[in-house]
Amino acid sequence: MQWLRYSVGAGLPPELHAWVLRDTTGPTWVLRHLARTLVYIVPLVAAVLLLLPGPFWIRGVAAIGGTVMSLIWGAAYMVESTERRLVKAGYPPNTGETTRRQRAAETRKAALERRRQRIMAKQSKLSGR
Repeated sequence: MQWLRYSVGAGLPPELHAWVLRDTTGPTWVLRHLARTLVYIVPLVAAVLLLLPGPFWIRGVAAIGGTVMSLIWGAAYMVESTERRLVKAGYPPNTGETTRRQRAAETRKAALERRRQRIMAKQSKLSGR
């Protein structure tokens, strides 16, 4: 229930603020944000499909179009929306973007180190012949 409230913009208790940081900056933050975006559209899609008169294919196309537009809108304001959630949780502005950049830099650095280790291992094998 708290996740649904959080998805539509409600704040979370202080003990969950660290979770908000992981939610908005973790490796799957984009997918999580798009899932939260779908929470807004699901009731509207259900209403269009079940309550409006007319052929089902027209209602289906309208539902698909609305869902796609909602996801585009959600993606367009993804960074701003996650930053707002972090500020609401008590973090300073730009925490999300800074954290994501630091994690990306650490990931790149680790990948470069692994690549360097592989090259060194290949070179030592070749020079050992």
